[in-house]
Amino acid sequence: MTRKSPHYKVVFVQAKFKNETKLEKTKVDTGKKKTTWLGKEKPVYATEYKEVDTGNKSKSKVDAEALSVDLNDNLNKLYKDDYEVVSITSVMSGDYDYKFEKHRIGSSKRIIESTEKVGGYTSFGYGYGFSFTEGILITAMKKLKSYDK
Repeated sequence: MTRKSPHYKVVFVQAKFKNETKLEKTKVDTGKKKTTWLGKEKPVYATEYKEVDTGNKSKSKVDAEALSVDLNDNLNKLYKDDYEVVSITSVMSGDYDYKFEKHRIGSSKRIIESTEKVGGYTSFGYGYGFSFTEGILITAMKKLKSYDK
């Protein structure tokens, strides 16, 4: 028995970055009143912190919740189209930055003291890097209906 040639399909599910948020401080009326030392009533406020979208995308945090929804949608579509998943692989990417500077230093001969002229170089540097999930590859194979004889 020879099997019909399988038909493969590879789907890339792009990861999206999270929206950046910040904490915003607000005063909320509690509905309670307090009496001042002069006998006046004033409302009592409580401080609440609320997470607010800044409108910017993160440069390093992947939105795993959105990725899982997109992955689920693609898996269901493959199942509906009669494909069987062979593998699911994450695709990693990264970014880095660094800086290095070299500066010449020196001094002139001192007249009052008996010290020599000094010269040379000084330098500094730093670097960092990180990785993140770029997306997910789904490899699927069309389900075979029959076999050749």
